[in-house]
Amino acid sequence: MTAVLASVTTAGLVGAGLFIGAGTSAAASLDLNYGCTFPLIDVQPVKIQINASIPDTITAGVPTGEFQIEAISTLNEDTTTGLKLVKVATIEGTAMSTAHITAPGFDTDLDVPVTVEKTAIPASGGFTVKATGKTPSLKFPQAGPIKITVHDIVLNITAKKADGTLASIPPSNPFEAPCVQDPGQNNVLKEGQILPGGGGGTTTPTTPPSTTNPTTTTQPPVTTTTTKPPVTTTPGGGGTVKYGYTLAGKSNLKNMSGDVPLKGTIDANLTLATKKFTADLVLNPATANLSIMGFLPVVSKVEFVNERQTTGSIEADGALKSNSLLTIKLPQVSLFGFPISQSADCKTVTPSDINLQSAADFDVIAGGQLTGTYTIAPLKGCGSFNDYISGFAASAGNTIAVNLTSK
Repeated sequence: MTAVLASVTTAGLVGAGLFIGAGTSAAASLDLNYGCTFPLIDVQPVKIQINASIPDTITAGVPTGEFQIEAISTLNEDTTTGLKLVKVATIEGTAMSTAHITAPGFDTDLDVPVTVEKTAIPASGGFTVKATGKTPSLKFPQAGPIKITVHDIVLNITAKKADGTLASIPPSNPFEAPCVQDPGQNNVLKEGQILPGGGGGTTTPTTPPSTTNPTTTTQPPVTTTTTKPPVTTTPGGGGTVKYGYTLAGKSNLKNMSGDVPLKGTIDANLTLATKKFTADLVLNPATANLSIMGFLPVVSKVEFVNERQTTGSIEADGALKSNSLLTIKLPQVSLFGFPISQSADCKTVTPSDINLQSAADFDVIAGGQLTGTYTIAPLKGCGSFNDYISGFAASAGNTIAVNLTSK
């Protein structure tokens, strides 16, 4: 759902501003790759370009002042698809980035917040997200080399529908998502020098200079970021999303009065790039109370055997289509309360090809209704009354309607 939110990784920028102060500004740019864990769409790659104008030198004892930073994050098409599936139209939020400052007399982590601008999700393809923020003003007590590195971030994202309401993203929206920097990268944003100096300049720090931590004219948090566990549903991985539903509904048989009750589960694995899915369908054994010719009471046990996985797709209009291939078994059939077949081998000679479809804009998070029609083939293995039972059961134009509810 939401890897788009990874764009917030722009927070990494934050470290850049720490290096501002007296001195000649020099453009600094750093590209970093992250893996961000989001609800529904699991880990998605995000590339962040950090841009800042940072001086090569600063002066000891002189406040650096605040510094504006900018980061542009590039999100992939899988992220777009995942967000569109849950009806996300825009994303916005904040992020907390950890930068590390190494300079004479101290070695410190600094958490800095940034704001992710409200960004519209495109109809298809990847997209970019911009984030901006300010670094706190810092004052360094000693001269010597300084190095600033950018590290992991934690996102807090709000995803909204086109009408401005929150999108349905389990387990919560807004949500947190940790972003971990890919290993083996150069994450040094800037290296430079703190020149000998003295005096507080025109800005008076809020606290006296320290030999272990820089003095700030603002009060940024100087703590190590604690990354919380990812708040996600079951991850699909590899550009896939896993959905699970309970199923309840009924099937109306063309040649008989009454319905066959349907209950079960379906667990789907959707490939984001193709919007196609495979699913494990489980339909529970059922008891159907039916009548033949409107007055002959028939009670039948019904079982369903999958011949393969259910398959399907999310169409361009958001409709869900599925196809299942099921052999239907009638292990017990009674007429007027007397068993006329009790064979475990009583089943259709060929599986039923069942196609179901939802209305447009199916909600993959909440679920919804699927409907369709199907054919029941003639029966075999039902004992001496096989032809009689088959004559009424075998039919085309049988209807089915089921409701899927998220587990």
